[in-house]
Amino acid sequence: MDDQGRLYTNDTAAELNLDKDLAAEINPGNKISVILAFDVPKGTVPAAIEFHDSAFSGGARVALG
Repeated sequence: MDDQGRLYTNDTAAELNLDKDLAAEINPGNKISVILAFDVPKGTVPAAIEFHDSAFSGGARVALG
């Protein structure tokens, strides 16, 4: 989400080329680092990102900045 409230989705095709562990299972207490790729217009100011553990979860919004 940008500072104007517009929503953008991640670019999964780009992420598959950037991250070898993108589809890894993460067990409790473990962590991984991945790159999330977004194709947004120049000048976009990111304000928040929302994470979901599945397509059916309510998600958790995290403020950026």
